[in-house]
Formats: sequence, structure tokens, C-alpha cells
Amino acid sequence: MSTTLGSPTPSGVPQRLRRGKRGRVAEPKRPDDLVDRVYLPGQKNGIPLRPNSAALFFLARARDEAHRFSNRARERLGKARRFRSDLDDIPGIGPVTRRSLLKTLGSLDAVRRATDEALLAVPGVNQKILRALRTYFPAPAAPPTER
Repeated sequence: MSTTLGSPTPSGVPQRLRRGKRGRVAEPKRPDDLVDRVYLPGQKNGIPLRPNSAALFFLARARDEAHRFSNRARERLGKARRFRSDLDDIPGIGPVTRRSLLKTLGSLDAVRRATDEALLAVPGVNQKILRALRTYFPAPAAPPTER
């Protein structure tokens, strides 16, 4: 067996990692240190579980399911945050209208700068939705005209 970390020792840990500048690798002091333990609230000592026991497999499945559940919830929250828009805060603007505005005009900044005529040209936008948009995004200032 060859390794780039140093010669292997009987415990399987390369010699260079066991002693040297990088510190020490913890090795079990007693054979029962390899046993998984379950710690209950208020108890100092854990309940040992035998390897390959049904209780250990059950707890591992419960742990894995809890992690799957929490990771999925975290993914959903992150996705909702990433796809959030200021248009979501405007009452009267639903997901279909929001999608139509962004698809037609291209961006939220373009929606802010759009004239009333450009907004009314978007499919699904009527006078009521235009009023709702203008309460949140005032009409852009008209460019100065030369006389």
C-alpha cells in the first residue's frame, strides 16, 4: 500500500499525520469508544448502541429524514427569496401580470421607467393595474422639450 502522506501504521493512519506539525489524530482509547451512543436530555452518559442494530438503523433513518425535510424547506425559502420582485408587494398585481410585465419590458427597472402607454401595451395591464403601479412607481419625469 503506497500513500503520499507517509508510511501507513498498524492503525491505518499515516505516520506523518499521527505525529508531526499537523497535530495528532484522535484514536479510540477503549474498544467501546467505537460504539455509537444516544444522549438523552439530562443524562450525562449516553446509551450505547451496537453496530448494525435495528435501533441504530432506525435512528439513522430518522436523522436522514429530518435532514431531507429541513434541506428541502431551506431550498424552497432560498428559491422564493431569489425570485422575489418588488412587483410582489403591489396589491392588484398577481403572478400572471408580474410575469407579463417582466417578459414584455425585460426588467423591473424598465417597468419603473416605462411610460403609461408602454405599460398599457403590455398584455393584461389595464387602467386599474396602471394606477396600482403608479402608486408604487411614480411616472418618469418627462424629458425637457426645446423651444
